[in-house]
Amino acid sequence: MISGRVNQDLEAVIRLRLHGSGNRERWIEATIDTGFNGSLTITPEIARDLELKLIARGTAVIANGTRQSFNICSATVSWDGEPLPVAVDVLNNAPLIGMDLLKGYELLIQVEEGGSVFIDAPDRS
Repeated sequence: MISGRVNQDLEAVIRLRLHGSGNRERWIEATIDTGFNGSLTITPEIARDLELKLIARGTAVIANGTRQSFNICSATVSWDGEPLPVAVDVLNNAPLIGMDLLKGYELLIQVEEGGSVFIDAPDRS
């Protein structure tokens, strides 16, 4: 199970450990964004610190309606106690967790400042 908290802006936030090239790793705080269908966004600074490998370029229309080009890099995230390879979008915004990373999991958010956030694999028995 992965847990986090709802911040003062009523955003569901969790901490994740990202792994890059060699033994590089970094903890990040990321906001759950159910309107984002990708896996994860990170900043260019985080991508540089982890020496992530560029795998593609992407283009998206962001929330303010403008088109933005960005790098897509490969990384590994510690997800529910296991290493998970992911493609991360490198953007100039706070890290976001998208629906692709949450696929197959249950999400529970107590929507109030300080509320609990739980991400758990459903019982598969």
